[in-house]
Amino acid sequence: VGGALSLEDAARIICHRSRLMHRVSGRGAMAVVGLSLEETAAHLSGYETQLSIAVSNSPRSTVVSGEPEALTALLAALENDDVFCRRIKVDVASHSPQMEPLQAELKTALAGIRPQPAQIPIFSTVTGTVIDGEALTAAYWADNLRQPVLFTDTVQKAVESDHLTFVEISPHPILLTAINETLHHVAQAGLTVQSLKRDEPEQEQLLMGLGTLHAAGYQPDWGTLY
Repeated sequence: VGGALSLEDAARIICHRSRLMHRVSGRGAMAVVGLSLEETAAHLSGYETQLSIAVSNSPRSTVVSGEPEALTALLAALENDDVFCRRIKVDVASHSPQMEPLQAELKTALAGIRPQPAQIPIFSTVTGTVIDGEALTAAYWADNLRQPVLFTDTVQKAVESDHLTFVEISPHPILLTAINETLHHVAQAGLTVQSLKRDEPEQEQLLMGLGTLHAAGYQPDWGTLY
């Protein structure tokens, strides 16, 4: 979307990442916790080699990832403190210590990708800052596999740069709630739009999203849709 990667390189990144993660399938677990990143991190004391912050979704939603047994113990403690928490239906521990042995191989597998300057600004959820498209090297994607996804920080950075319209490009909207929570946290009004929705006609959903943007004053290039 940003123009930094060719379609072939983007597909290569996805395929090699998925191949490596399949290798550790069944060894990990993840859960969402109704706390901020800082609050969640405080609860991870003593679990540093077993669990990690995987995703900072919003100021009140964080994902934890790691060894199933350690996660079970953490969730029991959180429930005892009346903290909302729920397991995610996955069997891998993305962005946790379990990813560290895969980093070097992923970096080697992606050595041939050729990132280029982006056509639009890229707000990185790895660094929480705006980065140049040429920074999306093999080393960047190796870090992306292990480091936490700083989603809420990145949304806030976008808002600070006067970007107030967010379109989630995915097969089902899972981040719009987190974006709205972040907008509310910084007391800023914004527009959130989905692209697709599970089990709904794809063209209809895309047109509804474009129609929402059009009604908000944007000018989609309708001629490229057919």
